[in-house]
Amino acid sequence: MLPRLQFRCRALLSFLLVCLCIYLFDPYDNPAILFLRWHGGKVRYHTKSVFLPSGYPQHTRDVLCNITSDDIGLIIKTGYATKSRLESKLRVIDGRWKNENVAIASDYGSYGEMRMNDQAVQVHDVLAGLIEEVEDQSPVRVRLYKKFKKAIKYQSSMPQEDILKSGWELDIMKHIPALELGLEQLPDKKWYLMIDDDTYIHIPSIISILSTLSPSKLHYLGKALGSYTLRFAHGGSGVVFSHAALAHIFQPKHVPLLDQLKLKSLTSEVELGDKLIGELAMGTGIYLNEEYSTHFNGESPWRSKVTKESVCSEVVGFHGLEVEQMGKVKEGLSAVQSVVRWCDLGGLFGGGEFEIENNKTRDGALTAVRQGWDFVGQVGEQPIILEGGDAKDCEKTCAEREECLSWKSEAQKCWAVPWATGGEKTGDKIVSGLRYERLNHLIQSCVP
Repeated sequence: MLPRLQFRCRALLSFLLVCLCIYLFDPYDNPAILFLRWHGGKVRYHTKSVFLPSGYPQHTRDVLCNITSDDIGLIIKTGYATKSRLESKLRVIDGRWKNENVAIASDYGSYGEMRMNDQAVQVHDVLAGLIEEVEDQSPVRVRLYKKFKKAIKYQSSMPQEDILKSGWELDIMKHIPALELGLEQLPDKKWYLMIDDDTYIHIPSIISILSTLSPSKLHYLGKALGSYTLRFAHGGSGVVFSHAALAHIFQPKHVPLLDQLKLKSLTSEVELGDKLIGELAMGTGIYLNEEYSTHFNGESPWRSKVTKESVCSEVVGFHGLEVEQMGKVKEGLSAVQSVVRWCDLGGLFGGGEFEIENNKTRDGALTAVRQGWDFVGQVGEQPIILEGGDAKDCEKTCAEREECLSWKSEAQKCWAVPWATGGEKTGDKIVSGLRYERLNHLIQSCVP
């Protein structure tokens, strides 16, 4: 028995040594390393879940470094096709974002055309230099950029849909140059936050989560997307780098990788600029910290999906906002000086707060069921749970499912889902409701 045990111990030790060698000496994007990181992260997540209440952030909440909005460099990514969105954003932007802490990256340049905090702002064309660096002028997006610039210069009658399509294609090329612009224009910031022009950031929330980390460490944060071979942050939700991370990425020794990925952004095969950011970070040895993923939100406040995993967590901001919605979001948050949690969204923007004791409509009635409202939102590929029943049947179906947080009935079709939104007004054909007892139980488990 003893020799057999010794053999097993030696075999296990050899396996661990092989894993360690792979981890230490193989490239950062080696599939074996990524596989180990992926499953190691899952084990760590589920281990923490055992000791923390549902909905609790999967990271420390202890303040490690006191920061203010002045410590964060805000990089706004925009384009000629969405000038109206940028104008709306700058008009209602939180006044704590000072002009000297903001860099605007675009596919066109201007100064004084727009104002922020009653001061003229500069919009930087981050693509001009990129195009000049490219020897081969044949890639699709290079030719598209030239056509786009010509149309702007001569005010041609380029159809609006072509402008919008061009803007989307050109946006993919902006991601890396936009980060470069941020580091160049705002070199002394502790943190860098890159967002789109249709994203609104709640400053107390972003400060709260960044204060738990050290800017002198290599940090890359955002809403996690992708497979285990490449995890990257969703650009619309906001991409965060610590100063140490961004300075590390743009070191001279990484110029070949930067040039390679910039050239890659010019080809039509690349569909997501934020994916290129993930590839760039990983190529320099920086991986997305997914413990902070739950704080980042890719939806408007009316479509944001609150789950049992996120209910107690701070939400950093909102994405996909139309011009008029940007002002509504600022109005909803104007009196909120503290962090906003996912469970707060119903009371701030929707059809009522999620907690039972606060859940009264303006006429004083309980909001368990509402006709003409939708608390489910977009169902995507979520299957229809019940067909042929009415709203009462749908409500009962939700109550019978432990994971169900909201439901809606439309045209005798029922969806009962494991999330809830703050609620949007719809036509009278939809009847929807929230499972308050379950939501309240989750909220009561939140740590203050």
